[in-house]
Amino acid sequence: MATQIKSNKTYQGDAAALPSPQAPMPKLASLYLDFEKELYIALGRTTGNAVRSRRLADLVTFTRASETTRVNKSGLIEYLASGEAAIEYDPITGDCLGLRVAAGTTNQVANSENFSGSTWTKTNVSTVAAKTTAPDGNPTASPFNETTDSSDLIHSMLENATPAATIGSPVTFSIYAKANTASIIQLVAQGAVATPQYANFDLVNGVRTRSSTGILQTSVRKFKNGWYRISITITPTVAASPQFTLALINDVTSAAALPAYTGTGKGIYIWGAQIENWDGVTPYIPTSGAAVTRPDEVCTVRQDLDFMATDRGAIFADYNMPASLQAMSGVYNAGQAIVCLDNDSVAEYVNFMNRRISNSITNQNLTAAAKIVGSSEITVEVKRLGQVRNGHQAFISSFINDDMRVFDGINKYSGAPLVSTQLNRLMIGRARTTPAAVSNAYLKRLVYYPVTLVDTDLVSQFNALS
Repeated sequence: MATQIKSNKTYQGDAAALPSPQAPMPKLASLYLDFEKELYIALGRTTGNAVRSRRLADLVTFTRASETTRVNKSGLIEYLASGEAAIEYDPITGDCLGLRVAAGTTNQVANSENFSGSTWTKTNVSTVAAKTTAPDGNPTASPFNETTDSSDLIHSMLENATPAATIGSPVTFSIYAKANTASIIQLVAQGAVATPQYANFDLVNGVRTRSSTGILQTSVRKFKNGWYRISITITPTVAASPQFTLALINDVTSAAALPAYTGTGKGIYIWGAQIENWDGVTPYIPTSGAAVTRPDEVCTVRQDLDFMATDRGAIFADYNMPASLQAMSGVYNAGQAIVCLDNDSVAEYVNFMNRRISNSITNQNLTAAAKIVGSSEITVEVKRLGQVRNGHQAFISSFINDDMRVFDGINKYSGAPLVSTQLNRLMIGRARTTPAAVSNAYLKRLVYYPVTLVDTDLVSQFNALS
């Protein structure tokens, strides 16, 4: 039998100092999503009913009509089933990066792990399949070795199945590589540009050592057991196949494109090649014989939870940017949306995104934007909070008609946009735009308040949550 003890005394302290009944969710909040600690809380505004769960699906609808990959707690590439949300981890430290919402894209490499087939044209190099442990823990990585020569020759391997690129639309080539008897590797675009564009990578120190002026960006991400995922991005100037190429360069860090030298049989290990029409690297898509498409990942908080106000609110977001900057090229320059509040049937929204400015892939700021029907979008630019590779960032914002304020931990930015009175949906990692500005970022924590916050509350809530 259970014993119930009741007191006839009242609490004598400051009730305001007591923690929220739904702690760690702040008292004023109605939604708390902690993807790092796997704790999800929602509080109904009209019913007062609370949902507190360790299951993401109890509060969030997540869809993706295909399998995908992620980095798991062990730092290995892991394969997820269709519709399974990807909580991503740092491949070296094992720290949780957060929930990933990735854009749909196609890996145009027909054979991403088998480099022995006809879709890879080899010039004075050799490769065989499945000789060492790959970044997914399986023995599927291949050696990539130069021939032993008596004269100076180019040593390269070209992916020959990639279709023609679109002029002005960036294309990215990435591959996992590991030093063996050689340690410097070159990625080259021989087509879709006027002259070969390239970058050299040091697989011991994990750095890019040289790149040509036509390379839009490069990235290097370290994985376990000496592996790196390296990439180059080009903006095509010719409607032709980019002819992406992997080249050995005699370990010369400053080598120009496709140098000729006398080979001695040195080489590296390679695995997981990917070519995608995107201005940065996205999660790895394995292929075997043909290109494979990963659809958009769509993440929306359940609308039946009754947690939202229709005309006002405040939001806190704590997130990590990916290793490869992605600016969403195009006329709109939509950026990478962290969170968007909108109406599911009317084109009105409040959106928070990392958007490029001045038509520059490296000049980017957080932008808060609001739009209602019949009015242009009005933005509040957060000048300090620029996009950073592998960067951990956070902000808090309060919004109502004619009053939007954003605090980044140091400075406050404000504006007076028209804010919708019909908000009824909260989308994570995407925006209500075309293109949808899918973030490819990792959201660690999201807190929503159905009320506005004064400046002192913005500061105190930010400090308590960050």
